[in-house]
Amino acid sequence: MNKIKEIASTTHADIVAVIYQDDNAEPPENDLVRIAYRGSARNTLGSQPCTDDDELDQIGQDIKDGVLVGVPVWAYVHSGSTISTGTKLPGDTRLRENPYHCRWDSGRSGWAYMTAKAALKEWGNKRLSAQQCDKAHQYIDGVVDEFAMYLRGEVYGFVVEHIERNEAGEEIGRDQLDSCWGFYGEEHVLDEATTALAHATL
Repeated sequence: MNKIKEIASTTHADIVAVIYQDDNAEPPENDLVRIAYRGSARNTLGSQPCTDDDELDQIGQDIKDGVLVGVPVWAYVHSGSTISTGTKLPGDTRLRENPYHCRWDSGRSGWAYMTAKAALKEWGNKRLSAQQCDKAHQYIDGVVDEFAMYLRGEVYGFVVEHIERNEAGEEIGRDQLDSCWGFYGEEHVLDEATTALAHATL
């Protein structure tokens, strides 16, 4: 685990929250959304590896036909890897373009999608309106953003500790009071760690 920073409590002396990068994090799972990518890619770029382009083309056709609700996904692979649903273009929320500016290390990797039936259950009524499709697209964007954080190693946890000191005020040990893991994004873990600190007691 890589220590990121340490936050001191504002109300209890010698209680701190230590933020760590979670090197053992598992890929995030989602029951509604699949992220399909070419299985021949040297990196894991989603939750559904496809055996060939025909499988990806079929997903694209099912999105066009309304069987699925989805958006394209681009990948950037260099020393590490990340993915994105792209830069949104005016109008239809399905219209996107490559957000990365390196044509050598980036390109279309696949699709992120859910079934129209699932989208209808979550946001629709008898049929999916354009506004409800937009909500589904926004949800899919968030799922892809979370997976991208995992690929970039932006998964964190924190440990709340009480620092033990000797009579000279020197640190001689620490006792763990609380811990929590699996936060995507540094801002999220900092917010949760600060809340935990505010409620920490000896």
